[in-house]
Amino acid sequence: MVVTKGYHTLKERDNVDTIEESGPIKCTHSRAWLGLGYYFWDTNIEWAHSWGKTTYDADNYVIFEIDINRDPTMFDIHGDVSHQIILSEAASALKDALRTKPISQITVPNIIEYLKRHTDFLQRYFTIRAADNPDSRNIYYFSTEYKNFMYAAPRVQVCVMEKKRLLLRTFKVVYPEIYKQ
Repeated sequence: MVVTKGYHTLKERDNVDTIEESGPIKCTHSRAWLGLGYYFWDTNIEWAHSWGKTTYDADNYVIFEIDINRDPTMFDIHGDVSHQIILSEAASALKDALRTKPISQITVPNIIEYLKRHTDFLQRYFTIRAADNPDSRNIYYFSTEYKNFMYAAPRVQVCVMEKKRLLLRTFKVVYPEIYKQ
């Protein structure tokens, strides 16, 4: 089984001990990219720092680390081509179901919600792994003749839908240094 480090960024509220004991905080925001769940930056702590600095006022944030299993219960739309195909097919089905809706309604969270409602998704998967690339400097072309390109170093997130699926014994604060044990 592959285990990856996940980094959970939160606003500093002088409650590090409580969070470390009870585990991460669930994201319930209506614009959550992968739906409701516990969000972690995959492997790269710098993404956690960037999120903290832009979302929680400079250095007023805390980062926790946890081990996350990458097993068959992970819907990996970043690294598993068969899962990317499932997502693409669900997007087509959703587009057909929304016949009168504009294409802008076909977003990743809408597709995932469609899968949850119309397939056995929730029986098969407990985590979702996805990536984006907000930095166009990380786009590399394969040739100057063609427009085919690849993304290098995309930001990868993992959303764990149920807290009981986390390895909570590994959940610990790693930033700021003052809280590390």
